Amino acid sequence: MKIVEYTKENESDIINQAKEVLENDGIIVYPTETVYGIGVKATSDKAVRKLLEYKGRREGKAISIAVPSKNEAEKYININDEASNLFDIFTPGPVTIIGESKGTVSKLIESEKGSLGVRIPGFEFTLNLLKSLDFPITATSANKSYKKKPYSINDFDLIDNRKNSFNSLVDFFIDFGELPHNQPSSVIDTTIEEAGNVKYLRVGEIIPKYFDEYVSNSLDDTRKFAHEFVSMKYTDTSKVYGFALQGEMGSGKTYFTKFVGEKLGIVRTINSPTFNIEKVYEFQNIKNGESSNLFHLDLWRIESIDELRKFNLDKRVKNGDIVVIEWAEKGVPYIKELKEMFNWDIYWLVFNQTGEETRKISFSNKFI
Repeated sequence: MKIVEYTKENESDIINQAKEVLENDGIIVYPTETVYGIGVKATSDKAVRKLLEYKGRREGKAISIAVPSKNEAEKYININDEASNLFDIFTPGPVTIIGESKGTVSKLIESEKGSLGVRIPGFEFTLNLLKSLDFPITATSANKSYKKKPYSINDFDLIDNRKNSFNSLVDFFIDFGELPHNQPSSVIDTTIEEAGNVKYLRVGEIIPKYFDEYVSNSLDDTRKFAHEFVSMKYTDTSKVYGFALQGEMGSGKTYFTKFVGEKLGIVRTINSPTFNIEKVYEFQNIKNGESSNLFHLDLWRIESIDELRKFNLDKRVKNGDIVVIEWAEKGVPYIKELKEMFNWDIYWLVFNQTGEETRKISFSNKFI
């Protein structure tokens, strides 16, 4: 693997080197306004298979593409009126717009329903790189599955030479130093036509206007927010309440859950169930005196909605219970089903760490 530190003076040379790697079905790591992305020629099955091997992802799981303009996007997806407006308003920028694929990229990166996500990065160097190419490249974060989002070269294991390692599969790394720790791109599906269906599949840097915001400057502020949130939202024991949490590692999701449990009177220590996906905590419901449960799920490791269905939340959760789901963006379709089938009251919370101690918490019950 070749690593080149970016300077304005060597930009043209870097672009030429990256272009050569991509044209020969190689893998590059490149900067964006969110995280480092990993790019291969999106029209090449051979290149995409290399990417899937590195990411440790199965075939059939959609991967977005990056292009330099709306006109280029039209070569790869059908752009309806809604998609056209989104491109005009939010791009270049941190948003991925899903449209019906025209079948001009590798089938390995299209969704099972034939849709494709397109991103126009709001990062000058990357746009210049994309303009030099006559094909799109993949637009997915450069971390392997289940690993932290990469904001600098230090977030990669450069000394791991085992199979599927960073060194053995990545050909060219464009080092822009440490990137701002921004949320990933928002993902909006424009192929859904039925009224009331999900449009935002992931809330990222672009937050819908119907989200409220709370700024936490310390753990005590987060505790105060969680306590007040439970008091204000958990008001009716004749239904189930869901708190769906989204945010990067270290952004405060598990602390929020701990503080929810604290407010409910749970004395057991609440830890993130990353490896076993679910933990359940009993508490005495102060509103009706009955025994209720806090279901705490972490979807970081799930690969499909079917894995989540195996927990049978629809059969196990009863009125008065609370379900807290970390990495909830990975389970949107199933969470939406639960809301619609059982009238669960679900609040979506997005945690964005903005400093060492500070974080912005955006929340709404209108997301799904």
